Amino acid sequence: MKGKNFIFSFLLLSPFLLSAQDFWRQVNFPAGSGTIFSIIHIDGATYLAGTSSAIYVSHDDGENWSKQSEIAATTITAALLKTKPGTIIAGTSRGAYRSTDRGVTWTQCNTGIDNPDLFSLLETFTGKIYAGADKGCLYASTDDGQTWTKVLAAAGTTIFESLAMNSRDMVFAGTYNAYGSEGVYRSTDDGTTWTKSATGLVGATAWTLKVTAGDLIYAGSSKGVHKSTDDGATWQQLINGMPSAYSTNCLALCDNGHLYVGTVLNGAYYSTDGGASWNALNSGLTNRMMQVMALMDDGHLLAGGSNSALFKSNSMVTEIEKSPAQRPDDYFICQNYPNPFNPGTIIKYSIPANAFVTLQVYNPIGKELGTLVHERQAAGTYEVKWQPESAPGGVYYYKINAGSFSRTGKMTLLR
Repeated sequence: MKGKNFIFSFLLLSPFLLSAQDFWRQVNFPAGSGTIFSIIHIDGATYLAGTSSAIYVSHDDGENWSKQSEIAATTITAALLKTKPGTIIAGTSRGAYRSTDRGVTWTQCNTGIDNPDLFSLLETFTGKIYAGADKGCLYASTDDGQTWTKVLAAAGTTIFESLAMNSRDMVFAGTYNAYGSEGVYRSTDDGTTWTKSATGLVGATAWTLKVTAGDLIYAGSSKGVHKSTDDGATWQQLINGMPSAYSTNCLALCDNGHLYVGTVLNGAYYSTDGGASWNALNSGLTNRMMQVMALMDDGHLLAGGSNSALFKSNSMVTEIEKSPAQRPDDYFICQNYPNPFNPGTIIKYSIPANAFVTLQVYNPIGKELGTLVHERQAAGTYEVKWQPESAPGGVYYYKINAGSFSRTGKMTLLR
């Protein structure tokens, strides 16, 4: 999605330029909280973290954290997901839980899940939610996580550790199997059929999967970082400058293509050349056992996880510079034009800061008809076109969510 009427450029603040200060500093995460496995952005400065003991919340961009809720005693929350309707899904050692109040209260939703030990979550562009479990079970939900259907049964010793998708709706499921070489599963038909490949994937494990805007796939494995340029069919190990004997558990991709990874014993590394070479990035880390890494909405990194230790980068890893005269002053969405319309209409909106934006269209009874935007965008002014091919004439609604901003507009289709 390209914006109109704004100029932008990406500037990496290289760790080599931070000689006057450490790259990392520890934030205030309560001691005794266990291992931090997952961090998601809710809106504005609010983030949630899932740990081996409870759900924690930060309202100040990850600087300070407090316990938000305890799903159930001794429950491990391995994955968190905010869905398009705004529901929070938690993948836990007791199955799937849903929250409609920003993680304060939770309801167990295990209908259709016969192995309630979840490790990974993913929502597709169409709103289908995938949940990866152990014992070779992969589930899908088409009703915002309320009920589930098993879509893949792999070897019983397989754990689905990670999930990702590319721009062509291909879904990828990364595995761990102590007794075999499962590698990465792929579906090109919305989860109906699956194929797997471990070709070139040293260690045949994918703890984490990330897909670039150009559909390159990066996997963090038990033997360093791997890359696939052919939709997961084959893999290339990328460990120049990185010890290969330790697991790469977490990975973050920046808008400028730079990579940041966390390892199980050796801390953090970064690459500015697509993974061809790596440099250690450990200044300020007092705990190098990393389980989670998240690129924040403001361009900083959060990383760490073991023993309740969480660290934040002192500088943004991606900074966006814009022409001041062309930077919007506030969030705004215009009335679509033309309105009424046939066959298509333009929806124009502005965001004053880097934010994750969703723009969706609904019919009069609230059924979602399509998602026009679902991505993190730089500050600027954008416009998108909606041209329904088969929708009948009548009133429709479009809704934008960007950071803490949310607005709904009304439009009329003539037939």
